[in-house]
Amino acid sequence: MIIEKVVHFVKQSKKFNYNHIILEDLELIGSFRAKNKEFNTNYGRLSKILNLTSLKHKIISIVHKHGLNVSFVQPDYSSQNCVCGSIKRANRIIQENFKCVDCNFIQNADEHSAYMIKDRGVSAVLSFELLVINEFNEFRPKKLKQVIIKQKLEQHYSKVNKLSF
Repeated sequence: MIIEKVVHFVKQSKKFNYNHIILEDLELIGSFRAKNKEFNTNYGRLSKILNLTSLKHKIISIVHKHGLNVSFVQPDYSSQNCVCGSIKRANRIIQENFKCVDCNFIQNADEHSAYMIKDRGVSAVLSFELLVINEFNEFRPKKLKQVIIKQKLEQHYSKVNKLSF
């Protein structure tokens, strides 16, 4: 079923003339060793159970088969990061809603996370800071510590926010 959904998504992307898909890097999610306190789950173990690395390779294969590119970005802070530069857990207290505690920006949480993921790949500054480009002109995450990723995201969005006023 997942493969069918991916194929449908890729076909829809082509229909709307998108030639590049940007996703969170599932491989990095699998490297988490911390436990989720809310669900008492070890992310690394969950990743192995769900076989997320294999799923990532299947997605790459499907996307390439349809003539599109696929890039992966770090998953860190995509659900907590606001366009104003604020990165706080409190920005995402409710699963369905994103509400920035600093600037009061409100949006559907899934839409907001998708925007933040996309921005990491299309922003020249963020892609240079966070990603490396491969031989297919696709991005892959640089191996950076979370504190560095957070710092780069905060700096980028606070500068962009200042320029927009």
